[in-house]
Amino acid sequence: MNSTLDKIDHRYYLNGNLIPSVTQIIKLLTEDKFKYVDKKLLQDKADFGTEVHKEIENYDTGNYNWILTRTDVDILVQKYVEFCSDYNCKPKYNELSLYHSKLIYAGTIDKICTIDGKEVILDIKTGRYYKEHYIQLAAYSQLVNNNKLGRNLDGGLLYLSSEGYKFKMLSYKDMKEYFEVFKALLTIYNYINVGGKNGKEK
Repeated sequence: MNSTLDKIDHRYYLNGNLIPSVTQIIKLLTEDKFKYVDKKLLQDKADFGTEVHKEIENYDTGNYNWILTRTDVDILVQKYVEFCSDYNCKPKYNELSLYHSKLIYAGTIDKICTIDGKEVILDIKTGRYYKEHYIQLAAYSQLVNNNKLGRNLDGGLLYLSSEGYKFKMLSYKDMKEYFEVFKALLTIYNYINVGGKNGKEK
């Protein structure tokens, strides 16, 4: 029997059962950082990031409208275009929603692309750097392995801003170490939310 993954309102369902996302699991580390930040501000930033990601995907698939896109989003898309030119970046997959068949978690990978001829998992950020981003990228790396879309690929974090872009590479070897942290967080998440049983809510 083939399993079916559905993504509805940023939640993932495997054969109808709600399963945790990479973002939800990593929130165990980040919740306190944003506890006193205005919720509307956080939502506005999240919505902006979502729009940037959507328009970058449109650019990669030849559906981008330079005229209709709002200015602040367009500026970041242009920075992405600069990055692609500088690093010879060519997307292979866009916005991949995947689940891990053994550990039972899901996530959406921004891109698998070739950078200077080498396949890389690319995660795009529109905010500031946080060390938890390495853990997130490591979780995506194992999703790629588990789904046989690549083998032990390196990862890249691309930070876009109106001033330009910053690009950080992370080797697969380093990501394996961060994945151990992610697995520990997943264990804690399941203990808190599902009594240690993946995919089944209390």
